[in-house]
Amino acid sequence: MWRKSLVLMFLLLLVGIPCLLIYRCASSGLEAEATLHANEVILRVITQYIHEHPGCWPETWDDLKNTAIPEDDQLSHYRWPDDIQEYKKRFHIEFGLTLKEVADMVTSEEEAQWEFPRFTAVRPKGPHYWPPSGIRGLFKEIRNDLGNKQSDNRIDLLSPKGK
Repeated sequence: MWRKSLVLMFLLLLVGIPCLLIYRCASSGLEAEATLHANEVILRVITQYIHEHPGCWPETWDDLKNTAIPEDDQLSHYRWPDDIQEYKKRFHIEFGLTLKEVADMVTSEEEAQWEFPRFTAVRPKGPHYWPPSGIRGLFKEIRNDLGNKQSDNRIDLLSPKGK
């Protein structure tokens, strides 16, 4: 009798442990996928914020909450801004940076190689896939914004006063 109990317990462990591992791997993968889609949305929200507020990086989640994105950009099953608490749980955003500080986090070589080791302005928490494709749009908007400011400054410096 004791031997049958031991064999039964061994069989349960033999079947139970792989099932538990498979479940944990699958749920971690699903969480990573959900964070990837949410990451695309939050990057689009920040890109839109920069577009609407030239020269500014958001200071708080409230700044972002008032930024709307088109319905087609709602790529996650979390809705922006309705599910902002879910985004807060999934991401750390370094608020209060300058656009120049954010732009300096990625070199053109890193972007060309699709590696972003120094980009810390928007970081996912927990399981995630990296990098999201939305990072290119964010840096394009930042460069456009910084380029326009530099062009505007050059024009101001080169134009005669009073014209």
